[in-house]
Order: sequence, then C-alpha cells, then structure tokens
Amino acid sequence: MSDDRAALSDMARYLVSLGHKDIAIISGPKHYYSTVERLEGITHTLAELGMTVPPERIIEGKNSYESGIE
Repeated sequence: MSDDRAALSDMARYLVSLGHKDIAIISGPKHYYSTVERLEGITHTLAELGMTVPPERIIEGKNSYESGIE
C-alpha cells in the first residue's frame, strides 16, 4: 500500500532542496481520497517550509487523456 501523503511530502522537500520557489500543482479529481491525501501532504510540508501555493495555482485534472493535453 502506498503512502500518498508521505510521497508528496518527500516530493515537496526535494523540489525546495533544488531551489524551486514558484510551485504549482496539478491534482486529480478532488473527490478522490488519494488526491486529498496528496494535496494535504504537499501543502502541509510546503507550509512547514514557509511556502504556500495560491489556490489559483492548484489545478484539478480530470484523469483523462484530453485533460492531459490541456
């Protein structure tokens, strides 16, 4: 079983360690449990690191080929 929250927390720390400061998120549909866990993992960790992602930079994907093209 994967730990979505921990995985995205690790990813946030890695991106920040590389010097990234202007982060955006493309998530899955927000009614998916895994999406909620992932968003909480990355946003909580970024907040711990003194960073935030504005709501307009969190985009909900539709998990489809067509939405990937957008």
